[in-house]
Amino acid sequence: MQRLFLFAIVFLLFLHAQSQQIITGQVLDGENDDPLPFATLVFKNSTVGTVSNSEGSFNLQMTSDQVLDTIIISYIGYEDLFLSIPMQTNNLKIRLTQAVMQLEELVILPLSPQDYLKRAVRKFGNNYAVDAFTTKAYYRELFAENSEYVALNEAVFHSFYPDYQDTINNQHQLLLYRNTSDKQEIAFMKNYADKQIRKEKKKAEKKGEEWNEEDARSIIKANFGGPETILSLDLIKEGEDCLDTTLFKKFKYNFGLGLTYQGRDLMEITFESKGQVEHQRQKGIIYLDIVTDAIVGLEYQSELVVPIALQPILFAFGLGIKDAILNKKIRYQFEEGRWYPDTFQWEFSTLLKKRHMLKSNEASTFDIKQIFKVNELVINDKTEIPKEQQFDPSEEMEKQVQNTKGLEWAKVNTLPIEALQ
Repeated sequence: MQRLFLFAIVFLLFLHAQSQQIITGQVLDGENDDPLPFATLVFKNSTVGTVSNSEGSFNLQMTSDQVLDTIIISYIGYEDLFLSIPMQTNNLKIRLTQAVMQLEELVILPLSPQDYLKRAVRKFGNNYAVDAFTTKAYYRELFAENSEYVALNEAVFHSFYPDYQDTINNQHQLLLYRNTSDKQEIAFMKNYADKQIRKEKKKAEKKGEEWNEEDARSIIKANFGGPETILSLDLIKEGEDCLDTTLFKKFKYNFGLGLTYQGRDLMEITFESKGQVEHQRQKGIIYLDIVTDAIVGLEYQSELVVPIALQPILFAFGLGIKDAILNKKIRYQFEEGRWYPDTFQWEFSTLLKKRHMLKSNEASTFDIKQIFKVNELVINDKTEIPKEQQFDPSEEMEKQVQNTKGLEWAKVNTLPIEALQ
């Protein structure tokens, strides 16, 4: 009896350890071992998963009921890999095999790239959610100046999406939020910022109001980022210039390669703006599902051009903007015959300059990187988020946490932090 009791204790401890186990590793190109950034990893028997970071590294939480499950690793242009849960779960090296084919090998109609895009836009109602659904998603923002972290914010959002024919806006609730200790203060125009803070402090003191300098500096940093942009990246609702039929004449479209993704054949359509479109020069790729004509992915790089009307104003203030580059990537996932949001990502970098008359000029390179990865998808969940719990992007994040789901960071699939060069 005593032995049985001890065995039961050991067995329960084993299950507890398994319930909190984290699988770590890196997703690589099987031919040259190059890292594959933002590869999707999901458990076969659920919609729970994660994504690799820009260096291909990942952390994947595994619960006790997933020990016997299979992990599916997907990346556009590569064959899906089905991986049984290994005994050794640390520092895995997962290598994917390229699956690129000539477009002629796929069954396509003799249409132009623009014709296929028009078909895809017309079929939005057929290919995406016809019923409301909810998600839990991991959000991360990296903010760096001159290759040094200024801030790192992480959050988990619970989101309600009405069907794509509904005019109701998507609703978001902030369940978890945390930020790391600042690695450095913003150096660019620091003297000016300090001067403004001193002015605000004097005003507060005259009015007898409470003053917190740390809060004031955090507000300055918050103006550089925030989740508002990435929460609205859903191209089905918000659209993109390259998918706007009224702007087709401003772009050059061409067929690319035939690819696979999540076991489905894709058509690659490349595009490039002929000049400036909304003060941007764009170049990218649209991925179409051959069978359904659904747009399942979009990625592009955009060079931002400062409007001519704004240039004299910047010059008057001694400010200059150079090499303003925006990278955007959107992915959808296929579940039960429909496509749902999977990963939204954007990165922005620019060089800011400040001209001074009697002292040295200032210059700083800023990088902002954001990712919104759906870790859990619940199809046909029509439960809206109460208005008092809905996230407001115009307000500070840390003051809006409403963890009504009882979620813990230890149970969240987060991304490993990349090393800055």
